[in-house]
Amino acid sequence: MVDQHQLHATLREFAHTLVRRYEVGDVLYRLSDHVSDVLDVTGSGVSIRDDDGQLVFVTATSDVVEEVERLQEQFEQGPCVEAAMTTAAVVSDDLRSDEHRWPKFAPAAVDRGMCAALSIPMHVEGMVVGALNVYDSAPRSWSEDEVGAAQVLAEMATVYVVMVSQLRSAEQLAAQLQHALDSRVVIEQAKGVLARAHEVDVSAAFERLRRYARNNHRNLHDVAAEVVDGTLQL
Repeated sequence: MVDQHQLHATLREFAHTLVRRYEVGDVLYRLSDHVSDVLDVTGSGVSIRDDDGQLVFVTATSDVVEEVERLQEQFEQGPCVEAAMTTAAVVSDDLRSDEHRWPKFAPAAVDRGMCAALSIPMHVEGMVVGALNVYDSAPRSWSEDEVGAAQVLAEMATVYVVMVSQLRSAEQLAAQLQHALDSRVVIEQAKGVLARAHEVDVSAAFERLRRYARNNHRNLHDVAAEVVDGTLQL
């Protein structure tokens, strides 16, 4: 059963988080906790693909869930792995009956007290970035509402992961733009210094600056900075 009050509270909380700076790890840990409350399950976790394309767990609500997540990494099988491969939700109402699907993972998970599992792929534009994994300690017939709520939360997790990636790219671009602006200021100052020193207009001063940098294989910004601070006479 889906706790609609908890679901709405979770959506509101994470909507507010989206407009602030955040650490994706912290957000995913909170998301895992909320999933357990919304679906009233034993625990949950999130796995994402690393730079090598391998699924690696990043959050778990308990030591047991962490161990079960690691089992899927170790055996390279289980609902999480299948969800990532098929880009579709994967359900197991009773892992004790699913040894044929996951001969290594299923019995190992049952040995650790997990009897039911639900995995929802996290994907964007056809690319799987990870999976939201939900576990229960008793056999469980996952309802459409439960799968749907888990999909909403998985999509939310995907937004956070993708936005962090985009934010980092945006920050790198912003840093590059700021560096370009700073360089422009220094170069303008150097042009003024050279124009006064040689009694030429700023266009001629800029050509002198560019020619020196080009002939000496130097960065234009660095040459300008040295002209401004007086360590280089042109």
